[in-house]
Amino acid sequence: MKYYARVENKIAYKLGLITAEKAMNPAHISSKKYTNEIFEIDRKSYENGSHGYGLNNNGKKVNINGVLVPDKYVFVF
Repeated sequence: MKYYARVENKIAYKLGLITAEKAMNPAHISSKKYTNEIFEIDRKSYENGSHGYGLNNNGKKVNINGVLVPDKYVFVF
């Protein structure tokens, strides 16, 4: 099974996951702006991420392309 994630736009840009050009065209999920780019992640990262529209903030990190992103900035599906 494959797992995917989107990262809040500002954080993804600051961490170097997306370019400035990609940051100018965010996807809107609920009231937040996420990357249009969808990242493939592993199962452990999926379990650490935020499911649905609520925020998890349990201090876990999600590994996205080798960059550890705090779970509260990641939407997984």
